[in-house]
Amino acid sequence: MNNIWNRCIQGMLCGALLFLSLTTEAKKKSPLYLMHQPSESEQIKSLYPSDVKKTLDVADQVMRKEYLFRYDWDMEKTNKPFQFKDAIDWLAMPNGDPEWCYMLNRHKYWIDLGRAYFLTQDEKYAKQWVADCSDWMERNPLTKTKELANSWRRIEVGIRCENWIKTYEYFQNSTALTPEFKKKFKACLAAHAEYINDSFSFFSKTSNWGILEYNGLFCASIFLDEMPEAATWRKNALERLNYAAYLQIGEDGVQWEKSPMYHNEVLHCLENVVFLAQRFKISLPKHITTAAHKMALANLQWMKPNGNQPLYGDSDDTPLTQIWVKPTVTFNDPLLKKRVEISGVDYANYFDLSKKELRRLRRLKGTTPTYKSVYQENSGDLYLRSSWDADASYMSFHLKNLYCGHGHDDLLHFTIFAHGRDYLVDGGRYTYVESPERAYFKSSKAHNTIEVDGLDNAIYESSWSNKWEASSSYQDVKIMPWGAWAEADNQTYSRLDDPVAMKRSILYIAPSMWIVNDQFVSKKMHRFNQYFNYKEDHLDIAAGMVKTTYKDHNIYMRVDPRVRLQKKEAMWSSEYNQQAPSIRLITQCEGKGLVRLHTLFFDPEHGSPKLTPIEVTTRKGTVVNKDIAEAFEFEYNGEKYIWFVQNNHPAPITHFFIVDGRYVDMRVGLWKKESAFDQFMLKR
Repeated sequence: MNNIWNRCIQGMLCGALLFLSLTTEAKKKSPLYLMHQPSESEQIKSLYPSDVKKTLDVADQVMRKEYLFRYDWDMEKTNKPFQFKDAIDWLAMPNGDPEWCYMLNRHKYWIDLGRAYFLTQDEKYAKQWVADCSDWMERNPLTKTKELANSWRRIEVGIRCENWIKTYEYFQNSTALTPEFKKKFKACLAAHAEYINDSFSFFSKTSNWGILEYNGLFCASIFLDEMPEAATWRKNALERLNYAAYLQIGEDGVQWEKSPMYHNEVLHCLENVVFLAQRFKISLPKHITTAAHKMALANLQWMKPNGNQPLYGDSDDTPLTQIWVKPTVTFNDPLLKKRVEISGVDYANYFDLSKKELRRLRRLKGTTPTYKSVYQENSGDLYLRSSWDADASYMSFHLKNLYCGHGHDDLLHFTIFAHGRDYLVDGGRYTYVESPERAYFKSSKAHNTIEVDGLDNAIYESSWSNKWEASSSYQDVKIMPWGAWAEADNQTYSRLDDPVAMKRSILYIAPSMWIVNDQFVSKKMHRFNQYFNYKEDHLDIAAGMVKTTYKDHNIYMRVDPRVRLQKKEAMWSSEYNQQAPSIRLITQCEGKGLVRLHTLFFDPEHGSPKLTPIEVTTRKGTVVNKDIAEAFEFEYNGEKYIWFVQNNHPAPITHFFIVDGRYVDMRVGLWKKESAFDQFMLKR
């Protein structure tokens, strides 16, 4: 508490010194963000009519003291507006969720208040902002009072710095912003900067919070560059951001918490620093720049064909439209430009880009990646796609466990998206409030996973922790031009008195066939479950086949003949504070020893494959037990295939088997039946 109080004193002193130093308005300097003039408002209205309408709607809501958090990248969206009858209570939690209070104190909606003024030149918006901002500053002083913790969390302080500066630039020429208000505003912003600058904790170094904090400090150091402390703030911000980027961003470009939602919050901040540094000719340490570029490319790799991020961990089904623009400008990257060509320059980024930057962006020609599928090795996520078109088939497969509170119980979970539609979905997050709903949406059952004896893979403890973590000891991935194979285990049921070894492999054959192979090994009898969460109840179930029943473009699932199939009502959440009905299919069987379950997913437009077992022998002609190796024949997309899997090594080890008249020496293989060579071999 003493350290907090010391920071408060420093902030207040800093503010007082600034107040005395700003007896006259500083000379006009280049804006950080706003690159356009009010005279261009008609053009902006023509380019972005729906966004302009939304801006005016949000501004009018703020005028009425009514708040609804619905921006694409709001970390915790709301669906119902809340209106204050009298004065705004900056510490309010109308739904008992502190996230609502945090969203209120990030002040992103003030930016739309500023844009409304820019577009209309109506002074009512400027007067409202001055009144609300003055009220906030007066009633939320930086003190040691515990009750103010929700308005002065370090993450909110960092976010506010950027939002406040953007807002100020829209209003700065209004007569409503008196010299006295400007002094108070800058003094309070300086207190924000000093508060962030005062410490660099372990938590700030290793979580998304720190990068959001020091992005705010960097912004403030440029905006308040007339202050003597600004140079120190900038130096510390860049050193700390560089160190945090080094710690947090893996070689595959994924932020270590492995939640796309928070990955993109971190990317926004690192990219903002790169963007401003280029604009103001500020030299950057290398990890900030390289991390931001890698993170943008990671978005490209995991992007669903509809342009949204995947729903892993605590994430929302958010369109990535806004993500592509500034990284394309700063890195001049043709791969990222291709996405801008598809989605266009969005409304928010348009305000921030100069005419010169927009011209440079237009001149760059976009290119499509040479790869289709990719394995992000650090994070352990495999993304399989048939093409880069919007109607492509797509699967995500999660091969590694998550290590933080934003992670869900989703080891060995996969999703299927095709023809612009979600089929098998991730359950989403819905809430952070400690509740049965939080446990439900984080559970393995809310994901397309496998279980033993009905026990969750992880043992839930609280909203942000588990008593037991599911973990994988190995991952094996092979990507080919025509498909892929991937396998990982889950060690979670080593905790049982009779431990059960469990693993899942997925074989993908382009354009849209997936064979899911689940394996369990135990000494005693156990019950084995598979979970398949469908977005909607458009299902027909009969004779071991599950068919979606849309008017066009369906995906079929052929279940293993040994399982019993149940259909249950479930829920899924595409965004925070929102849930919708879904359908959970559960397969179940009992067994001991080695139990293997094969599940096929396929697009019936390319055929209806069925796995037919065929004999595997040693080179001497002895039939091999299925516990050692097995093979199947099937037909797909006009081709006949042989699929071979070695489940275990015989004793003594046999290096060659005979399958369909040919010698094979491999763990997993797939080849065309009529092929003269093993060009379709997956894994030796």
